[in-house]
Amino acid sequence: MKKKNNFAAGVFTGIAIAIAAICICVQTLAVLSLAGMSAGGDFLKKYTLYEYDDDNEPEDADDDTGIASNDAIELFNNEVANISDLLSDYYLFDYDADSLLDSMLKGYVRGLGDKYSEYLTADELAEKEEQEAENVFGGIGASITYNDTNGHKSISRVQLGSPAQKGGLKVGDIIYKVDGVDVTGMTLDETVALVRGEVGEKVTLLVIRDGERFELEFIREEIHNQIVSYEMYEDQTGYLSFSEFSDESEKQIREAILDMNSKGLKGLVVDVRYNGGGGVNNAVNIVNMFVEKGTRVTVLKDKNGNEDIYETKDDPICSVPVVIVVNGQSISAAELFAGAMRDLDRAVLVGEKTFGKGVAQNSFVLNDSSGQTVGLLKITTDYYYLPSGECINGIGITPEIIAEETVTEDGYDNQVMKAFDQLDILMKEKPAA
Repeated sequence: MKKKNNFAAGVFTGIAIAIAAICICVQTLAVLSLAGMSAGGDFLKKYTLYEYDDDNEPEDADDDTGIASNDAIELFNNEVANISDLLSDYYLFDYDADSLLDSMLKGYVRGLGDKYSEYLTADELAEKEEQEAENVFGGIGASITYNDTNGHKSISRVQLGSPAQKGGLKVGDIIYKVDGVDVTGMTLDETVALVRGEVGEKVTLLVIRDGERFELEFIREEIHNQIVSYEMYEDQTGYLSFSEFSDESEKQIREAILDMNSKGLKGLVVDVRYNGGGGVNNAVNIVNMFVEKGTRVTVLKDKNGNEDIYETKDDPICSVPVVIVVNGQSISAAELFAGAMRDLDRAVLVGEKTFGKGVAQNSFVLNDSSGQTVGLLKITTDYYYLPSGECINGIGITPEIIAEETVTEDGYDNQVMKAFDQLDILMKEKPAA
């Protein structure tokens, strides 16, 4: 839709930003109504875990409620209206007013400086939900992770036979641009969304490898996201690998364990390297497959000290010795899973120090006055604590057995082999019941 003169009046009159005057339906919290709050900043102040710089907070704001004064709201509305009029009168090219609003909201949330918080438009949300539901999407067949040390987004996994593999993409390649768009300041989800797209269309990545920059071109194909893989060996040990914590991965992991149990499983190696995490409930439920009902797995604590305690609710389905393989790209829920299993004396960890994301996010669906979804706000709301009481945010988890990640051309994986060596020891010390 081309920008019209009533843009400011139609969108911003009576509010400081679009988030302020709409109802927000919380995915994992109670339903909240923010009508009457002055700005998105008030919502962020209420729920965002980290402190952030709000240079525009008015001095006469109500410190108890966080509600800005009417003067501050009017000033903001006037500024937006002035910009709107100037664009209408002088800007040379056609433009989409809805796109301007979306960009404003994205930039507002990005101003938190929190790489885990983001705003998704209604279209982006619908596309993401559709892809997750179908577990099929147009892409190149590569997994992307965020490096907390240098802020880079790099390739963590390349599927065999995928456009990524055929196009020469390698694990460790740093993504600098996607189709000419610099992704340095983008969130991981925003970067992934750029790489994905219509099947049959071309996408170009500018990557950095060993200090050199070069472009690689790929034709997107239909990608089936392989979340869980497992294998059973003649000595009745098993290997289980999964790439995320979700309802689907939880279901597939349960099926895999039950299948291996039926074949006489005596010991299990679980690989959560390059696992980007997922839902807290999913992590707790997967831990529950290995520990007794009523076991405390984690505690989430918000900025005000309010706690949510997560305990297991069912009987376990796996009692055999377990070794978990981790590395620097075992993130968030993967760290919660590995750390809880270690603290509860259900697993030994092998590999390298984990990523160190000890915070959780909540997602809030944004609706307009008619109830139509206009976007989604995801923000960091809680620290999580392991059963030992430790918060690993910014620290990570150091495995009991350190093993460098090396994979030879013939497929010898040093960390996995070290894990099976440790599993042999555990099976002798603590044979399966």
